[in-house]
Amino acid sequence: DTTPTYRWTHVNGVTNYVLQVLKEYSATAIYTITVPAKSACYYNVCSYTPTPKLGRYGYRWHVKVSNTSNWSPLMTFYVRGVNFASHFTYNMMYTWKKKSGGDWYTIYSPPGVVGYLASNGLPNKCTATVQSLSSAYDNFEAETRMKITGAPSAGKYPEAYMALRMKNSVNAATQCWYGGYLFGYSRDGKYSYWKMQPNGTWTPLISPKYSSLVNTIGWNNFKVTAIGNKFNLYINKKYIGTVTDSTYPIGYVGLEMVNHGSNPTKFYADWFTVKMLP
Repeated sequence: DTTPTYRWTHVNGVTNYVLQVLKEYSATAIYTITVPAKSACYYNVCSYTPTPKLGRYGYRWHVKVSNTSNWSPLMTFYVRGVNFASHFTYNMMYTWKKKSGGDWYTIYSPPGVVGYLASNGLPNKCTATVQSLSSAYDNFEAETRMKITGAPSAGKYPEAYMALRMKNSVNAATQCWYGGYLFGYSRDGKYSYWKMQPNGTWTPLISPKYSSLVNTIGWNNFKVTAIGNKFNLYINKKYIGTVTDSTYPIGYVGLEMVNHGSNPTKFYADWFTVKMLP
């Protein structure tokens, strides 16, 4: 619901209230509205539906008696994301934005027929891109076709990941995006599934594991079906297992690469789709 209704307990004798809605991750107000008790309150309950439409993100709201400084506790809510399909044709990134690390750009060949989202990353850093249409992806089927190139550095191979239910933070030193989950592979043929902790560290829910399903020199299809605390995982159309974790129930989706050393590395995404589930 992009025009939600807000309800709170009426205080006897109050003439006006102030209703304020803020972004989930900042103190930026989306709107601040004075609400007359006469039109919004009936007996001990007040109810008000603002007309401005909200985007599909997370928000916080609170209310106070007009001409006072004491707000009610902030309450968080989300306007759920919707299905999307990104194919990166016509040299456009649409709603994809750089989140951290190196730059992202689109390439296509021939023009307007086959497009890719790409990045060269940065030496010894993570590089991430976010699908900025919404921060409210909870239950979904997410799928992408991606490829990572480049030689190892000090025995470590370049890595490519889907980013799932991500929050809004970036580690300043490593440029790695957190918190949330990463599902992907390294150039030497190992797949893995990570939980990005609130302090920016990586916790393996599936430690790096060799698999013949991973194509080390070409494209790989990675898919996740996320329902509540369960994540069903697929590589190149083959089911590989289920991960259970309830730390992050909702968040952004995107892509992330990891460069080790300064050897040339390149990440490509052919497409990325999300289908929302009940």
